Amino acid sequence: MSYNQPGPYGAPPQPYAQQYSPTPYGEPAPPYQQEPPRRGKGKAIGISVGALVLVGAAVGGYLYSTGAIGGSGGKKPYMLVMPDAVLGGKYTKLSTSAPDKQPESIADNEDAKALGIEGGTTVSQSYTNTDKQRLSVSGAYGKIANPRKTVEALIARMEESRKKLLGAAKTNVQNVTPWTDIAPGGFNGAVMKCKADKSSYSYGTISSSTESSVCVWGDSDTIGVVQHTVSKTVGGLATGAEVSASGNAMTAQELAAATATVRTETRKEQEEQ
Repeated sequence: MSYNQPGPYGAPPQPYAQQYSPTPYGEPAPPYQQEPPRRGKGKAIGISVGALVLVGAAVGGYLYSTGAIGGSGGKKPYMLVMPDAVLGGKYTKLSTSAPDKQPESIADNEDAKALGIEGGTTVSQSYTNTDKQRLSVSGAYGKIANPRKTVEALIARMEESRKKLLGAAKTNVQNVTPWTDIAPGGFNGAVMKCKADKSSYSYGTISSSTESSVCVWGDSDTIGVVQHTVSKTVGGLATGAEVSASGNAMTAQELAAATATVRTETRKEQEEQ
């Protein structure tokens, strides 16, 4: 699988994050691209950032001095399971996306190992609400010796992928909130970092604007990327409710709280084999 395939918000390469927007960090896609990108035949790891470079991420065995949950003291390790709906049912599985992505092993992937992920499996899913806003969730479970180091390495890779893509797509980007450590209520993982962007793209009579926020969490068993995207397009053939969402993207702080909830909804104890 290729670690170079970008995912939403620079999430790890697919499967770390299945991106709806063809450009990183939820930036608007070139005009007329109204369908979400479909996964290629080759395996990819990206949360994505893929959607993420976190399109696929993994986790696990963490140095227990941090006090993170899982993987020590006889406790069962955790895995990630993508449900049909998240955030209390407010966001449901995106029906127009490709068939459900199945968990994918990245145990032998050297790029995953370089990020500090051992024996990893990646998962991802895209969700939407009644306002046509997008919520992309991707991550991995396995063994992570140092969650903070892995999260920061993943973010660095996401940003590198993002810069390359932005160099090709003439997109104007405004950094609203830089990558920031946030510890929302109810979050008991080792680390969470979030950021928020606004972007715009124009081509002839078509103009598109996107608000995006993204959070990456890490603990001793899982690493995850959650991206919230609100895209609005005006003019040309790209107009219509299909491609334009209403409302605003969550702030970095708001998405951090939502990410803590998503983590709880997707993180499950593994049964003994």
